Amino acid sequence: MVDKKKKIIIVDDCAKILEAYKYIFTSKGYDITTATNGVEALNLIKKQKYDILVTDLKMPKMDGFELTDKTKQIDEDIPIILISSYTDSIKNCPNINLYVPKSQGLESLIRAVEKFIK
Repeated sequence: MVDKKKKIIIVDDCAKILEAYKYIFTSKGYDITTATNGVEALNLIKKQKYDILVTDLKMPKMDGFELTDKTKQIDEDIPIILISSYTDSIKNCPNINLYVPKSQGLESLIRAVEKFIK
């Protein structure tokens, strides 16, 4: 369990994935906020400080690239984990701290989050 509830914002346009992530990370003691697109996430990030951002790449309204750029303008120290099935575009995203392919599954994402939230 986590000593002090760390705040994580998770962004993905798939509601079922968000539900699963929220359930798992909440059960591990994290304070989870979810958003279904970059615009929604950015509005939340402007109002609340988060300890980490986990975002998908391909989303409607605002993709992960634009979200990471705008997030770093608000909070340059926030760690960002990009989750995606699209590996070819990752090298074009300088603002991410770590990339976790969706194909690696939830355990890889959990380890990645725990690496940055110590």
